[in-house]
Formats: sequence, C-alpha cells, structure tokens
Amino acid sequence: MVNSRSLSDLRADVRVNCELFLKICKDNGLNVLVTQTLRDNEYQAALYAQGRTKPGSIVTNSRTTTFHGVGLAFDICKNVKGHEYDDASFFKACGEIGKMVGFSWGGDWKSFTDKPHFQW
Repeated sequence: MVNSRSLSDLRADVRVNCELFLKICKDNGLNVLVTQTLRDNEYQAALYAQGRTKPGSIVTNSRTTTFHGVGLAFDICKNVKGHEYDDASFFKACGEIGKMVGFSWGGDWKSFTDKPHFQW
C-alpha cells in the first residue's frame, strides 16, 4: 500500500509549483506541512471505506484512482500540533496562494469541500 508525503513523488512540474506554493506560504507566515502526495488504489480504497464500512469520518468520495494516484495532487495541514485542521483562515490563505500558482483548491468544491487538498 502506497501512502507518500514526499514531494519527489509528484510529477516534476507539480513538484516545482508545490515548492513555490510552500515558499510563498512560508514567506507569508503560514506554517504548512505536506501530509500526502502519492497514494495507490489500495490506500484510496481504504480511505473510501472510512466512514462507510470502517470507523471514522468520510474523507473522500473517490473509490479508486485520483489525482493523488498519478502525482498531480497533495494535501496539507497547519504544522501546529493539536491544531492541524481547525484554522479556517489558515486554509483560506493557503487556498488563495495555491490558486495563485495554478492549483485547483478543494476548498472551492461545492459537493465535497476538501480544504487541505490541492491538485494540478
């Protein structure tokens, strides 16, 4: 099962833009941690089961290959222990920066908002 957070697992152009995103975030005082880049279908299926056939909250609507499966997406959190996902203004600021460098931001999605998610 593949579940990576390594930027080297992103497609080369996506990696370059992710690195630019991270630099701009840092320059703006946003302490960003990349939590996931590449994941395979087996890991995606396990995520899909969460909140459905396994305990936990639903975190995805995709059963199989996603942008993560081909190195075109990454997820982030706020790199502050205990406050990784509870700061809406942090994700909004990151979302604006991500869009500025060319990413689509999951925080703009209407049917399944995914604020930590960015894809090319």
